[in-house]
Amino acid sequence: EALEKVGSLTPSLSQGEGDSEQEAAKENYPRTTGTAMSSVTPPREGSGEAPSLPPLISLFTSLVPEHTREAAASMIFAPLGSYLNNTVTIDDVSGQERNLQFTSIVVGNSSSGKGFAGTLSDLITERHRQHDISSWAQLTAWQEQKRTTPKGETAPPKPNVPLYLLASNMTEPALLERLKALEPHHGRAYINVPEIDDLRKMQTVATSRIGAGQEIILSAFDTARYGALRVSAEAVSTITVMSLNIVASSTYPGTQDFFRGGVERGSVGRCDISIVPDCYDVPHYGRPTPELYAQLDSYIDRLQRATGHIQCDDIDRVVEEIRLAYNDPRSPLSFHQNAEYYKLCHRQLLITKQKATILYICNDYQWDPTWEPWLHHAFYYGMECKISVFKAEIESWIKRQYASLTATVITRSGPKSELDNLPQTFTLDDIVTMKRTASPTDTDEQLTTKAKTLIRTWKLRQRIIPTEQEGVWEKVES
Repeated sequence: EALEKVGSLTPSLSQGEGDSEQEAAKENYPRTTGTAMSSVTPPREGSGEAPSLPPLISLFTSLVPEHTREAAASMIFAPLGSYLNNTVTIDDVSGQERNLQFTSIVVGNSSSGKGFAGTLSDLITERHRQHDISSWAQLTAWQEQKRTTPKGETAPPKPNVPLYLLASNMTEPALLERLKALEPHHGRAYINVPEIDDLRKMQTVATSRIGAGQEIILSAFDTARYGALRVSAEAVSTITVMSLNIVASSTYPGTQDFFRGGVERGSVGRCDISIVPDCYDVPHYGRPTPELYAQLDSYIDRLQRATGHIQCDDIDRVVEEIRLAYNDPRSPLSFHQNAEYYKLCHRQLLITKQKATILYICNDYQWDPTWEPWLHHAFYYGMECKISVFKAEIESWIKRQYASLTATVITRSGPKSELDNLPQTFTLDDIVTMKRTASPTDTDEQLTTKAKTLIRTWKLRQRIIPTEQEGVWEKVES
């Protein structure tokens, strides 16, 4: 009963609506397990439809299938951010100085097209790969020298060369060794993991305080000291900085299993999660052009030149606008009524600020106001994806947290919803008429935009459902 009362106050994921051809294809397509989301576009109030992408993002999303572009727009910041060195810092939402770190998790059903993450990773990190070729050549030469060293003579020391790209099947000792080699260069490693469960191999279960692999994500987000002290002579004893950007993919069950308990522990909140909807047609990829490579090189050059503390008043202003929207109980986009959703907001807001910082650096420290609608959109998209994938675990947490609360606390009423002023079934025009009374000075376009935002918000919170008649909505009995 407590969960039902609290759940009625919280937002939840709504399914996207495909076009007629997409719906027709679904009829003959095998059903899959998990949640398929064809469109997740919860914008801020007054923003209307999903905003256009910043040029940096559209540069890469143009290369991947259309149904993956929303997820790609979130994922690309992890490989791009790997070119920042560890001297680059920003203030987090609480005012503390910290490094920029991205852990991007791409979730989707089997064969939904999650492989785009590897395609874009390879494209963006090509400069890392070229650098690592020379490092591998030095390591190979050292191995040959060691092999040919006569008995009784001292073998040459192993060269401490940095490698930026890590293998997805790397063991924990190898991970520590590679991160330690990057420390003098203030470098940040990058890894693309085709299946998130492979991260378990990089952490010894016996030394893990929480689920194997989750501690890597926790330490990476906080750029914390990480390592192990071994007792055997052959083992690797290393304490280093977990300077690592991660992209990982998995199915819904695989992601939920890996992050079991991660909502309370904080590992879920530290990830930027995106969802790839099912595709019922052959996906089509674009080909990089010389102009794209030239533009990418200019972006990477700016990221590699960046140093010191990054401060931008416009970024802080946008972040504050988002914070006020989700923090205000009167806002239709508020997460304030639910403690667990509310806690997830804080780190998602920091992730959004980090994305804004990457855009700012790549644009040669020039702020573009046209990015702002997308940044608002990116925050709510990330929140909705987390709620979608981990809804069962969040609801379990809610049930435990609120079981002991009194009914008077749980049933405390908030501001009256505008939905109460509408009939049981209504249209967009009904909302416009209602809003015109409240805002007589607004234009028809402004009123229509606000009406569309209300419909999207009520869908998000499962307060309304579409009827069989197009353009007509029906209230859901609470």
